[in-house]
Amino acid sequence: EKASTQMLPALIDWLAVQVTTVKSHYTLSEAIQIIAELEQLRHGQLPLDDKTFVSAVDFSATIAKLKP
Repeated sequence: EKASTQMLPALIDWLAVQVTTVKSHYTLSEAIQIIAELEQLRHGQLPLDDKTFVSAVDFSATIAKLKP
């Protein structure tokens, strides 16, 4: 059972590669959904503070345009 548990992250990574449709651009909504699903599968073990994994989105220009 311990070996199975240790292999789970590698299996999840392999499965994700096998079933993922590669797109050059994702909408913000799609990206958030994918990250949320991966976070659930990895039980909070995603490297969300790693700048190569995720990048911050600056909404200040969008918010400024919405202001009256």
